[in-house]
Order: sequence, then structure tokens, then C-alpha cells
Amino acid sequence: MITGGTLAWAWTFALAGQAALNFLRDVYMDKVFLGVTGVDLERGVTTLESEEAAVSLAMLRNAKRVIVVADSQKFGHVSPALICPISAIHTLVTDTDLPRETHDQLLARGIEVILA
Repeated sequence: MITGGTLAWAWTFALAGQAALNFLRDVYMDKVFLGVTGVDLERGVTTLESEEAAVSLAMLRNAKRVIVVADSQKFGHVSPALICPISAIHTLVTDTDLPRETHDQLLARGIEVILA
């Protein structure tokens, strides 16, 4: 299945817009994997475009488990469009360059961290 919508950003292959949001309203998922451009412990999970953020938020609202995939360089970075607070994610997949302090803070918030 594909959501439909507008291919707004060719470099991300993201479909956005009202058609995508309408489709996602009635779709329930066990797991959602989100690629993001920023992860900040205080400001949350972010991306570059607000329409892409709205589609990501619609997906995670109907998901049992939210898994964010972000390399360690994206930590501490805040992009313009908020997807969700850090508390909304269950698992974070990142690389082994994640600072130990950040790793420990994520674990303290109940977020599973997978270093790959």
C-alpha cells in the first residue's frame, strides 16, 4: 500500500499532504520506523519540513511501537519541524558514536537504545 499525496521532497521520497493524512487516519501499525534530521532530549524529534512532520506524527499516533533511526550526529540538532517529544518514542537505533551520557539519558527516560 502507498499513502498517496504529493511527492514534496524528491531527496527524501516523502509523500505528504492531505491525501497522505487521510489515508493514515485509518491505518494501524505494529511498528513505525522514522528517519529524522534532529533528536534533542528537550526539544524532541524533528525534521526539515512541517508537512513531512505531520505525516510522521499521523503514523506514530496509530502505531504500537515507534522506532527512530538517526545517526549520532543528529543528536543535539533541532530541525524546524517538530514530529514528537522524545517521550513518544520507544526505541532509538543509532551508531556507536553516540555519547555515553546521551545513551544513559535515553535509557533513564525508558527508551531502548540499539547501537548498530
